[in-house]
Amino acid sequence: MARLGPFGPAPRLGVAVSGGADSSALALLAASWAGANGGSIAALVVDHRLRAESAAESTATVVRLQDRGIAARRLVLDPPPSGPDISGAARAARFRALEAACVEAGIVFLLLGHTRADQAETVLWRGLRRSGPIGAAGMPARRETDWGVVLRPLLGIAPARLRATCRAAGLAWIEDPTNRDPRFARPRLRALLADPEGGGPAIAALAGAAARHGLARATAEAALAEALATHAELFPQGLAIVRSPAGLSAPAAQLLVRTVGGLAYPPEASAALALVRRGQGTLAGVQASPAGRFGPGIVLAREPALVEAPAGICGAGQVWDRRWRVNGPAGYVVGALGAEAVPGRERLPARLAAVLPAIRAADGRLLAVPALHFHAAGAEGACAALFAPPLPLAGPPFLPMAASGASLCTGALQGSAG
Repeated sequence: MARLGPFGPAPRLGVAVSGGADSSALALLAASWAGANGGSIAALVVDHRLRAESAAESTATVVRLQDRGIAARRLVLDPPPSGPDISGAARAARFRALEAACVEAGIVFLLLGHTRADQAETVLWRGLRRSGPIGAAGMPARRETDWGVVLRPLLGIAPARLRATCRAAGLAWIEDPTNRDPRFARPRLRALLADPEGGGPAIAALAGAAARHGLARATAEAALAEALATHAELFPQGLAIVRSPAGLSAPAAQLLVRTVGGLAYPPEASAALALVRRGQGTLAGVQASPAGRFGPGIVLAREPALVEAPAGICGAGQVWDRRWRVNGPAGYVVGALGAEAVPGRERLPARLAAVLPAIRAADGRLLAVPALHFHAAGAEGACAALFAPPLPLAGPPFLPMAASGASLCTGALQGSAG
């Protein structure tokens, strides 16, 4: 846990517990660590409803943990939709439920019980899908999200050691039969590796490869973040200024276009670099133009023709135009400002101001343009819009976990990741 922090005083952790040996051992270990540091954990047990037994199993898991003095809560998912990737849909729904429970409880850190065997399976699966060096790095030990931090402290640990931990503590666990069901991809990979204890040479080799690729990825991401900080600036009005386009690399240009456009996936790196070097044109909903009054360089902003249509506000945290998190009373409408005059608009060129989110009453009256710090009388505390693209421009570098559980990061990289 030490290299996954900092955690601050009295850390409060959420722990995802499926009821299996790995996550049950994680709950025991996390409770011990948090208690020793003046903190506590909340075990979050998800009833995925994929099998008829899941309700009884999740309830039994909650009781088992509570009997150990561990606070536990059962989260029940909606029935999974039918389809070819039912397990993938269930994983996504499970994580959404875990995230919501952490946010509700004010928990910043969520621990997942992925082990060295899970890491090996991930690397093998991505290799079969030809995902390249990034995929070969496997899962990170620490990942920042827009609501908190996801931690995988057991990535270097073999499942056999976690089963031994549960046995030593006298804690029973549940064996999920879907983990051996050949209809699903993961069980087929496990059968291929033929190493249920996770201590064999194949898993060790795959986990070791993940650690090496992870270190290379961390090094590259740290350099990329430094290059972005050197050559570009990101502004809360949802735009970026590239001061020296000639010094920007293709991956850096790719990330800038992804962030400004609010994209989940970036465009081709070569196309993004061409747009930045050209300094004019559009790509993936992003428009490039000379910086003009802002000085040397170019501006990357949302393409006006592709801005999302106005939408009714239905609650706090609503996402509009992929890039803005909007708060406002129900009945208000958020849409692009367009050509409407508003105090503060003169601070931006017309093409940049036109795409800013404007919050209006049902009768069309303009109430707020938060990015320009404009609020009509009475709307000061009721309306907000925060530039919040799906992914950050750059963050702490990928944090790998060595196959043995020891750190492979240099001191500088470890500090950056923390």
